[in-house]
Amino acid sequence: MDFSKSTLWSRPVFPLSRKFGSPIRQGDHYVEEATDLHSLANETYDCLLASHVLEHVANPVRALLEWKRITRSGGVALVIVPEKSRSFDHRRPSTSAAHMISDLTNQVTEDDTTHLPEILALHDLRLDPAAGSREDFVRRSTENRIHRGMHHHVFDVTSLESLARFAGLNVLEKETRDSHIVILLRKPTSDSEQVPPRA
Repeated sequence: MDFSKSTLWSRPVFPLSRKFGSPIRQGDHYVEEATDLHSLANETYDCLLASHVLEHVANPVRALLEWKRITRSGGVALVIVPEKSRSFDHRRPSTSAAHMISDLTNQVTEDDTTHLPEILALHDLRLDPAAGSREDFVRRSTENRIHRGMHHHVFDVTSLESLARFAGLNVLEKETRDSHIVILLRKPTSDSEQVPPRA
């Protein structure tokens, strides 16, 4: 799944949907938003992997709810985000779960620039050589709706767990490993198994 036919991290995708893999294992490549996977029916997958995706999404709770929708009952999602102390976000404060939940309430979309001033002031370009010069970085960040290179939010384990629980997902495991926060989530099989959401 990619948000565009061409991204900062991948070659242009053509056609928009293509088969890949061996005759035994096949899959499709979709071009859609992480918060609106309209081509996928409810409960399509047993497992979902989102590695270094959620920080690029302006409305992370909406993404988690959409990922929950397409995951089968009892299915799992492995979500990985950067651990800020070892990334170019180390100067930025962690974003509160309450703020990210308000992004859902306020129906924030991918053209949101709420965090742009903070990013431009605190992003450590020394740790992000792929971003190019300061001018390149400012241009790319200002045009984030196109490029999606900006980290809207800075997560910690507590905020990520809070968002998952708010979205109605059970947390099976969580840990910080190297420069990553890793959390394994499970979609409840019944209402009685679901952990009540909390902000």
